[in-house]
Amino acid sequence: MQIVVVRSLKFTLFSLIVSLSSLSFADKIDVLKPTPEQSKAAIDLVQKLDSEHYRDQEFNDALSSRYFDEYLKSLDSAKNFFIQSDIAEFEKYRKTFDDDYKKGKLDSSFVIFNRFNERMIDRLEKVVKTLDDPKTKFDFDDEESIVLDREKAPWPANQAEADKLWQQYLKSN
Repeated sequence: MQIVVVRSLKFTLFSLIVSLSSLSFADKIDVLKPTPEQSKAAIDLVQKLDSEHYRDQEFNDALSSRYFDEYLKSLDSAKNFFIQSDIAEFEKYRKTFDDDYKKGKLDSSFVIFNRFNERMIDRLEKVVKTLDDPKTKFDFDDEESIVLDREKAPWPANQAEADKLWQQYLKSN
């Protein structure tokens, strides 16, 4: 199990670096905004969910809350990019997805996604800078451990804690 998680983490890190290596990190990715087509699709989806789902499932606050958790998990399941203040800021959206989507308002989802992109780019800049720096030395004599499966772990409290986690990831890989 642990070997699979390590390989998965290595592959994820490698994929992110390769996929974004052609970007100039100084040029940030454009902020994405919902399109009219996406807004219409959200309205249609909610209407179909309310009227045609085999479980007669209504898109209400409870389902909105579940969607919120699953959305964050789909973006950052290992809790490597968001920090606690991001999650606290996003909490205001927990029970509004249902009302917003019924109106075709996707802004909250895009705010979360754009923050994820911002955090990911910032993290990749730091990783590349660390790996490119010839002065970077990893001390392998220290007795330390790393939690590879962070799904149940709390979000990093701040950027310093996130930096420490990434330093451990780099050292272990």
